[in-house]
Amino acid sequence: MERRRLGRTGHMSTVVTFGAAGIGRVDQETADRAVETALAHGVNHVDVAPRYGEAVQIIKTVARDPWGDRPRTHTTWYEPFTDQAIIDQAVAFVLSRPVTTLCSVGDVTVLPRVLEAAERFRAIEAPAEAALLATSGRYHSPFVGDWA
Repeated sequence: MERRRLGRTGHMSTVVTFGAAGIGRVDQETADRAVETALAHGVNHVDVAPRYGEAVQIIKTVARDPWGDRPRTHTTWYEPFTDQAIIDQAVAFVLSRPVTTLCSVGDVTVLPRVLEAAERFRAIEAPAEAALLATSGRYHSPFVGDWA
């Protein structure tokens, strides 16, 4: 997996950071599987913070919508994208920005899809970026509510 320099630290961080806050809501076996999956893909940066405020807007790459009243089917605080093609586009969009890393989803069923998308990452061109941005109106910001 591609690595980028993390600020002035000299650390070469993988372009995907394992967003591990969600594994606190699953059993140990599932949590172990999530960590093993991240490590198997070469991830060397783990984030365990449960809340971030506005900074989450760039790092929650696969946030589709707030859960609202819908049943929670994943261990994330937002409804994640699950379609691989959409995840690929979201990851490519974020990694095409001048960022060091994106924070992955902590859900063990979506995590491998994000990691695989990062391994296939190719920067997107302006026309593809514009087309992708044109679809953003279909989704809602998960950054709503009292905690935001």
